[in-house]
Amino acid sequence: MINWLKPHDGHDALRKHLLKTGDNEQINITASGLISDDMAEQFGELQLLAKGARTSNPFFHMFASPSLTYSEKDWEFYWAFLEEEFGLEAQPYIEVEHVKFGAGGRLPPHKHRLYLRILPNGKCISDSHSAARIHKVARLSEIAAGETLTDGPYNASIVKALEAEGKLAVAEHLKSKGFEERVSSTKVSPDERAEAKRRKDIAPKEIIRRAYAAWALSDTGRALDQSLQNHGLLLFEGRNGRPMVLTPGGAEKRLASLINSGSSAEKGSKPRLKDLLQKLGDMQLRTRAKALSLHNILGLNEEHDASVTGITHRALLAEVPPTVPDIVDDDEGTIFTDPTEDAASFTEPPQAAPVFIAPQPLIEPVIRTVLTDAQIAAIEAFEEDLDGGAEMRVKQLIAEQTAESKKRVQQQERAVRRARRLATEGCIGQIGFAEIFKAKLAGVPAEYGAQIRWVQSLPGPVKQIQLKTGAALVSTPNLITSPNASIEAMKLMVAYAIERQWDPVEVTGGSLAWQAAIKQIMRDQGLNIAGEESTIAEPAHYEEHDEEVPLPSRPAF
Repeated sequence: MINWLKPHDGHDALRKHLLKTGDNEQINITASGLISDDMAEQFGELQLLAKGARTSNPFFHMFASPSLTYSEKDWEFYWAFLEEEFGLEAQPYIEVEHVKFGAGGRLPPHKHRLYLRILPNGKCISDSHSAARIHKVARLSEIAAGETLTDGPYNASIVKALEAEGKLAVAEHLKSKGFEERVSSTKVSPDERAEAKRRKDIAPKEIIRRAYAAWALSDTGRALDQSLQNHGLLLFEGRNGRPMVLTPGGAEKRLASLINSGSSAEKGSKPRLKDLLQKLGDMQLRTRAKALSLHNILGLNEEHDASVTGITHRALLAEVPPTVPDIVDDDEGTIFTDPTEDAASFTEPPQAAPVFIAPQPLIEPVIRTVLTDAQIAAIEAFEEDLDGGAEMRVKQLIAEQTAESKKRVQQQERAVRRARRLATEGCIGQIGFAEIFKAKLAGVPAEYGAQIRWVQSLPGPVKQIQLKTGAALVSTPNLITSPNASIEAMKLMVAYAIERQWDPVEVTGGSLAWQAAIKQIMRDQGLNIAGEESTIAEPAHYEEHDEEVPLPSRPAF
């Protein structure tokens, strides 16, 4: 699985990107904790909920792309792991699923989610160590879905975190796969390869190997400087006093980073920056200008054939100037010999005598002063087409400006509607706003909002209500059902009936014990139950009619 998390400001460009068709065969949009069904309106609602936040990025943009097609249950597990890890339970979000076609057929769908990271108390959910934490979520999801485990740079940290959380079985499973011993990837990025090709430089991995070899073969700062120079790299002082090296192609690389990558590739001990500075001691590093000057003197800037930027170091060293040492192979490994000539004894090759080329006479242009009838007719036709094209262009610009004006008016109208709704319904800064908001979506009194985890609108006037206890309910205007026999679910069902003023109420389904329990709750709340004697006196106006007054259809649980 490939997944990541990025703090986001909720700019409308993200909405346009998510709705872009392109190579997307299908786009599925869902939302939770929001009223509107339109994605533009949903983005506006999220912006209103984040209004007043002190962070410039009040949202989390989540991305998840598994290597196989996830079932609905697999996706539920993934999002549950993620929400638990970052504390995003019951936070409003917009979800967009992309289904693409690739080489060989349909690719596994991937999903985006934009979460509100502002809590009801106004605090912002932290994204500290989010890279390692999102990798941990991916490993948990891969194990749950039976997906191939993905190696990453945070293996050891993930195992330690799982052990600290008490998930010992998962940690042991990762250990059995060797994740605890694996080191981070030392692959060269495409940008580094492109830079090496553009500069006609040696391969990036070869630069790393040379820098680490020079580090391993030296014990003092001057020995390190000479060893780097023997390997075709020049040491100099970069910004903030950091040691840098200049490659044969003129690229500037951080020496500490090269040594660290080389130690990972060789599976050796990783030196720190303080170890490098300790080895250099009080050595005065050359400046960047002096390094460039020496680079030119030694001939290290001679153009390399782009075709050699990926071959082994043996063939590569045959292409560089004589100042780079030869390589000798013996039984103990590869040894770099010192150069026979240094920079002081270097003599520039003789310059070739300049070659002078006699100036060529200028060729006078041919000027035609007479046009034929055919040429004149062609010019007139072109001018007519040009005038007509200009008129069409003006009409097109007017149409575009009119459409843009209508769009701005619609956006302003939506902003006014949002502001009015915000003034009447409150905002995220209001204490208990999230609970009140969820209770309103569920259609129950506000005091039940603290028990609700989320509310989802289904096709038609149907809503699914999930309680924090795990109980689930499905409600319609005249019916509310629940497969759970918990007391919390029964109380919420009765509250739903009271809020909608059902009278009388019919109880169907369930065990006899469940029916007896919920009927007792209804009697305590003063509700009339179908088939029982009314506990509330009938209104007097019903007795004044001579004919029978039809009653509304009876809602049922």
